[in-house]
Order: sequence, then structure tokens, then C-alpha cells
Amino acid sequence: MNHFFRIIGACLIASLLSACGGATSPPAAVAQQGASSATLHASSASGVRPENRIGGSGAGYSGGPCIRIVTFNDYTYYIYYEPPGCSYHTRFPLYDGIAHDTASSAKAWFVGQAVSASSSQILEFSDKWKGVATLTGLTGVPIGIMLDSKGDVWATNSPSNTISEYAKGSTTPTAAYTDDNMSSISYVASDKANDVYVSGQGKSGNLEVDELQGSSFAPIKTITGSVGGGIAVATGKTLWVCDEGTGTKGTISSYTIPGFKRREQFAYSGSDTGIAVTSSGKQVWAVNNVASGSQFHVSIVIYSAKGKVILSGPGSNFPEESVGIALLK
Repeated sequence: MNHFFRIIGACLIASLLSACGGATSPPAAVAQQGASSATLHASSASGVRPENRIGGSGAGYSGGPCIRIVTFNDYTYYIYYEPPGCSYHTRFPLYDGIAHDTASSAKAWFVGQAVSASSSQILEFSDKWKGVATLTGLTGVPIGIMLDSKGDVWATNSPSNTISEYAKGSTTPTAAYTDDNMSSISYVASDKANDVYVSGQGKSGNLEVDELQGSSFAPIKTITGSVGGGIAVATGKTLWVCDEGTGTKGTISSYTIPGFKRREQFAYSGSDTGIAVTSSGKQVWAVNNVASGSQFHVSIVIYSAKGKVILSGPGSNFPEESVGIALLK
């Protein structure tokens, strides 16, 4: 779903917005949410512990980011969400992509933030969620954010076809790359060799995944589909791609690196989909935004690498929408 239309939908009523309570500044602590959300969605699933929330400050979300935290069998996921809609000119900031730097000792978090209708940035937090730095210079919305093995931060500039690279420690882009094959880039990922892949809409209007080669992009012709969703790389040898399809009927597929031959493909239902893969490569976590009138209900579906649903639903029972997901390991 186009990011612009996610933002301009009808505003949440105050009672729902107030559910995102917590710290009123960039979060330094975790506030325990009632267990009802996790219990409602996964009451019979072993290993699911009560959900936590970080951040938010009520109807305007003018404080820190709102983050849902769920632990399942020792895999903690942090999922950034934005309230669906809310007036495009009055309800800011909104939060988008998320990435976790696990390679360095700092283990920082990077969070995409739309500050206004024409201004976006990336917030860097310590592993304890203390504000560290603000990365500026984006030309669009950072729906997709990732860190390569060098510690460089990469971000999309949706809805454009340009991505920005920040060298480790830099707060302004050190490089930008435009994909002339695409009309819009939504997500970005890299493998252990720091090869960079982007997912979005090709100029044909269909899903396209391209590889950055030097300063230009080459389409991966074996990967096809309808609507570009999240992408992720597992163990450096497998590229996972989500095709949102119609929003109710899509797929998640894995491809070899190199060669990009399809290994697995299984059904997926949802939209605006970040995905993440565990370090072992055995689990795929996908955001599942299900339309409910003019709003969305967001949850997580955990798949095995073969497409078996391990767990569905340790997410939110509030009308919200999410685009970003990251795993601790």
C-alpha cells in the first residue's frame, strides 16, 4: 500500500490513541503494558511473554517512538508502528523502518521518522533506548532501513527510487543511489558481502528486486510478483522477498545467493510488510496488517523456512499499522 495513503486516512479516536502511553521523551525505560494484547493473540502459544511498550505521548505522538515488544522462545522483536492515517499535516511524527546494529559493541537501534509532510530523519538510540544521534538529509520516507556489516546505515526515500547511505558514525548521507529501473523503492537489505538489494515497484507497475552493482542497479529477473514488500537476507546465502499481492493474497519466497534461484514460496496475507529472518535462518517473521474498515489491525506471523506457521498473532489488538520489524537475534 502506498505510504502516502497510509498517512492521510481518518484519525484514530482519542481513546485508541491514548493506548500508546509511555515516556514523553525519547524512551529511556520500558513501560509494562497490560498482558491482554499478547494474551488475546497468543494465549495458547508456548514461549510468548507479555507485551511491553516503549514511548509515545498520547494523541499527537510528539514524544518518543511507539514500539511494541514481544518475546517468543527467546526471540525478541521490536516492531515500530504508526497510527493509520491521522491528518497528514497535523499528526507527526510517524515512525517507519527499524534496524538493529548487532555487529558492534554499541548495538544501536536506528528508527525512521517522518517529522512533517516534507521532512524525514533517522533517530539513533543506544541499546537501552537513550537518544544518541539524528541522521538527516533524507529526501523521502525511510520505510526501509538496514545496516551492512561495516556499520553503514542505508535507508529508502519512499516514494522515490533513491536510497541513501550513511557511513558509520555519519549523520548526513555519504552517498545516494538512484534506481532508474524502478518508480519507487520501499525496502533495502544486504548480505555478508555487503551486496545491497532493494524491493519496490518497477516501472511496469509490478514488484521488482534489484541489486546495487557499483553505482547502478541491475534487476534480478528471476524474482517477479505484484507489490514489493519487505526483503531480508538470512545467513548470507538466502534472500527472502515478500510480495504483498492483493493485500489479502500474497507470497513470501526465498532465493539463493548467488544465482537467485527460488527455493521456497508460501502463501502470505497482509500489507505494508516488513519481514525479518532469525540469525539461524530457520524462522521468518512477517508483519501482517489486516484492513478493518479505514484502519488496520497489526500482528506478527512467524513461519518456518518451509512456510509452516509457527505462531500467528503476538502483536496488537488495537487498530494500528506497522511497517518495520527487527529481531534481536
